[in-house]
Amino acid sequence: ILVLDGEKNSGGPFTPLSAFLPNPFGPRDLLHDDTPLLLEPHDNRFSPVETHSPESLPNGDYCPAPETGDALLRKAALEAANDAHAPYTGCPSGAALMDTEGKVYKGSYVESAAYNPSFGPVQAALVAYVAAGGGSYERIVAAALVEKEGAKVRQEDTARILLNAVSPSCRLRSFTVPISKP
Repeated sequence: ILVLDGEKNSGGPFTPLSAFLPNPFGPRDLLHDDTPLLLEPHDNRFSPVETHSPESLPNGDYCPAPETGDALLRKAALEAANDAHAPYTGCPSGAALMDTEGKVYKGSYVESAAYNPSFGPVQAALVAYVAAGGGSYERIVAAALVEKEGAKVRQEDTARILLNAVSPSCRLRSFTVPISKP
């Protein structure tokens, strides 16, 4: 590291950063060998949830009902939870938002090794909403949150506070889902 004071020290000694950090470390040093890095594909093994119930037809056969907005949101939130990066707490979660046009935007929980700057699933879904040109937050009318059953780190309270601040009329449904064994 070289700190210069104008022209007075322009030819001073230089010490490379590696001299101060002879044993650098990176993400692989903090994770188990089989843990994917943040941008690698994840599968948190959330069990699928039933997104609709069958309806009886006049002839007695059953026909699946079309997916409702709630079912689409829950399915998208489940997909986001499966993609979440939560190697430190083991508490993945995902969120999905729906706007007034029925468009769905999803976001996954992302943990940092420092934990404190982790990124919540609703925050990530809001980023997806803005990035897709979603418009004003008041256009968000419904949301779903999927969390691991029995999770020690929960997102629901924070999600409700955040959504109430940006879109007070948005309705949030929260689901806890078991994770299937490998």
